[in-house]
Amino acid sequence: MAVKIGLIADTHGNLEGWQQANEIVLGGADIIVHCGDVLYHGPKFSPVAGYDPAGLAEAINQTPVPVLIARGNADSDVDQLGCTLWICTYSPLSLKPGDVDQPSLR
Repeated sequence: MAVKIGLIADTHGNLEGWQQANEIVLGGADIIVHCGDVLYHGPKFSPVAGYDPAGLAEAINQTPVPVLIARGNADSDVDQLGCTLWICTYSPLSLKPGDVDQPSLR
């Protein structure tokens, strides 16, 4: 049985980019791997059109398949304070939909 793995990286808070990626390549994936730099754009760059980190966190949390997120160089602990989005810090962890809302992961 084949497993479709969706790969994405460097969304930097761009909700529109996440939505477009879902329409074009991530739709139908059995699991999505986000390779980091999820919410913040970093100090060297200005936010792009579609910059909505809270909206992006919510969209990722509503994704119906597991999302595995690696911590990128622009990701920080503060990204997790205002969102239910959970970012792997040291080791990969496969999350099922809804896991990010469980207090045991906070």
